[in-house]
Amino acid sequence: MLLGLIVVSTALEAAPPPWEKIINRSGITVYRREHASSSIVEFKGQGIVKAPVPKLLALLQDISLMPKWVEGCKKSKQLYRNFNSQSYNMSINDYKVIVYGLNKVPWPLSDRDYVLLGRISYSRSSDAVIMNLRETKHSAMPPQSGIVRMPSMKTKLTLVPKNNDQDTWVQLYVHVDPGGVIPAWVVNFVSKSIPLKSIQKLRVLAKRQNYDKDMEKLVLHHVKKLRTKPGLGTGVQATTNKPAKKKKKKKKKKKKKKR
Repeated sequence: MLLGLIVVSTALEAAPPPWEKIINRSGITVYRREHASSSIVEFKGQGIVKAPVPKLLALLQDISLMPKWVEGCKKSKQLYRNFNSQSYNMSINDYKVIVYGLNKVPWPLSDRDYVLLGRISYSRSSDAVIMNLRETKHSAMPPQSGIVRMPSMKTKLTLVPKNNDQDTWVQLYVHVDPGGVIPAWVVNFVSKSIPLKSIQKLRVLAKRQNYDKDMEKLVLHHVKKLRTKPGLGTGVQATTNKPAKKKKKKKKKKKKKKR
């Protein structure tokens, strides 16, 4: 009995706080949530972008375009990628990319930079392509003098097709610790605009016609393949809708009537 109460109490304590809506502008909704182990708040924004998922992912995989849509990013560089537009034999869940980004910060603060490892996955249950990025290290881009390397950065992009696959519901989650001596309240004030402004810029970028069409075809190939194969994909665990086995009815033996 006592053990049961302890388990229930621990589960309740571990439950994350609810998301609080703070912005609703131009069809984009932004939420905030207190972080369990940090005074820096989590933020997420969501809204519709007028472009199919394959096109949007093709644009997002072009790391040189990060300054065009990532709020605050002034410079970006691809450090590693294990796939290309011809990687038809790879699973999309095995795709990895390592990127470098530089954020210009107003004087007298030092600029911030980061190195992120990105992974792509597909959730069949929600028909979503998911990009998870978080801080990592790479020998090609060690910390530089005069620039503060962000100690913690977690980003998640969820792309769900809408309107007969013509549009995309985009959700952008961010939790960023810029390091240094910036107070948490300043970080939270600045961070709350990242999802809103990034999705707004992504809407503009989505109108671009000059992009990697081969990468778009690759993404379309993988999504179609995963949609038709139950049990594949990560992120939200995919479920296999197997037909229920019919129970065999046992034939009742007729009792012989005594004559």
